[in-house]
This record gives sequence, C-alpha cells and structure tokens, in this order.
Amino acid sequence: MRPCERFPSAGFTLLEVMAAVVVLGLVYIALARGAMQGLQTEGDASRRLRASLLADRVLNDLELSLAGGSAPALGEQETTEEEFTVLVEVSPFDVGSLLQGAAGQEGGLASPTSELQLLQPPARGAAPTLLSIAIRVAWTEGISEQEVTRTSFAFDLEAAAPLLEEIQARAQELETPAGLQEPGTAAGPAQ
Repeated sequence: MRPCERFPSAGFTLLEVMAAVVVLGLVYIALARGAMQGLQTEGDASRRLRASLLADRVLNDLELSLAGGSAPALGEQETTEEEFTVLVEVSPFDVGSLLQGAAGQEGGLASPTSELQLLQPPARGAAPTLLSIAIRVAWTEGISEQEVTRTSFAFDLEAAAPLLEEIQARAQELETPAGLQEPGTAAGPAQ
C-alpha cells in the first residue's frame, strides 16, 4: 500500500489555503481601518476639548476683569496659544436692534421703555454700557479649520453710572408723584 492511499484527505489544497489568507487579510484591513478612524476621532475630540477649555478660560478672565471694574477695550485681539489661534472681539451691543426685533414679535415691546433706551450710548464717542464679547478658538485639522466659539455680554458699570443714576431718579419720581405729600405729613387743616 502506498502512503497517499492510506490518508487520502489529510491536508488542505493550495486553493483552500489561499482563500483563507484572503479572508483573513480582508478582516485585518477592516479592523485596522476602524482602529485608525477611532484614533483620529479621539485626537479631534481631544483638540476640541482643549480648545473649549481655552475659550472658557479666556472668557473667565474677561469676566473677572469686568467684576474688578475693568471693561475690555473695544476691537479685536488675536493671540496664539499652543496650536490654537484665539480671537477676542469686543463690540458695543446694539439695544436698538433688540428693541426693533422685540417690537415686531407678538407680545413683544410695543414701544421701547425709557430704561432700555438709556442703555444706548448718548452720543458718538461715548463709552457703550452693554458689550458683546465673542471668543473664537481655531485650529487646523488636516486640510480644514475647526473652531470653538463662546459669546457673552457685559455691562460696564463705570460707563453706566450716570445712566443708572438717571433711572434711579426716574423711579423715585414715579414713587412720589407731584401733588401727593410724603407719608406722616398732615393732609388737611388741623382739628
């Protein structure tokens, strides 16, 4: 008896081995592609988190300076920190457009209140009382630019002091209208 006749199906054919190698190769390619996409997504999420923390820190610093009585200067300021570009834009907040928008809405302001009109700067060159602060943190991700933004509004107490005094004076006028006497004074002839 010959050795090949004793074990007729003892091995794999070359075609079966090649098919198994192709199937394993396709599985490894799919796994590698998934792992690379996962690493890329993790890197993007990490940079986005760092950019968000940077934007929050810049906004917090501005709010702390406002609380200390120092309003930020109007205009744009651009800085670079690590791989990020930070753009801070401070501009006067336009109360007029807010009032016009509110007047056009149902249930909005039919006529602007005098207190809100007082928040507008009285003349050109006067310091604005309401500020709009926009923070943009940008970085390059591959061939595209990514960004994180923060927007805040600030009230400059120093610039608003005269306006607040006028509002307070008007409120006191409304509390004690002309012709009425202060409480505790005689209203008529003594009996």
